[in-house]
Amino acid sequence: MKIDIVGKNYSVSDKLDTLIRKKAERLDRFFTDDVTARVVCKEEHKGRFTLEVTIFVNGTLIRSEETSDNMYANIDVVIPKIDRQIRKHRTKLNKQFKESVFNFQAAEAEAIEMNDTKEEEIPTIVKTKRFEVMQMSVEEAIEQMDLLENKFYVYLNPEDGKINIVYKRYDDTIGLIVPQY
Repeated sequence: MKIDIVGKNYSVSDKLDTLIRKKAERLDRFFTDDVTARVVCKEEHKGRFTLEVTIFVNGTLIRSEETSDNMYANIDVVIPKIDRQIRKHRTKLNKQFKESVFNFQAAEAEAIEMNDTKEEEIPTIVKTKRFEVMQMSVEEAIEQMDLLENKFYVYLNPEDGKINIVYKRYDDTIGLIVPQY
């Protein structure tokens, strides 16, 4: 596995570079040499550091990040998170393969009620994320959502070419949002 280490508003020292590469070696057993892990070290605010690790392999995105006042401590949190995500995904794939049939019935889209906004302050957007929307099945989108430990996942439905969203509901079931144009 190749490792790209990038600093944003942060200078990555040789010591930190060596430590990241050493800790990431434990992930090598899961990947071939052509897979690249991107590690971004950045200073968010004075004294607050974020370490992000992103691995894109065979259409699957594996990602984790940690923010604290110590970049070195972030490494000790992020690498085990990535390891757990990989193991969880691998176990799930093995289980699906053994069962040979994955019977998933997509949940019907639910109407999301908009709360009445009473002369309240409208929240401001503090962060914008951009990502490539991948074409995949509902099952693959659910796997990605679980793998990333997110509450929702946006993907492109190959059947109709439209953006769909899968999400975790309050009762741990899965919901599917299919926009009507």
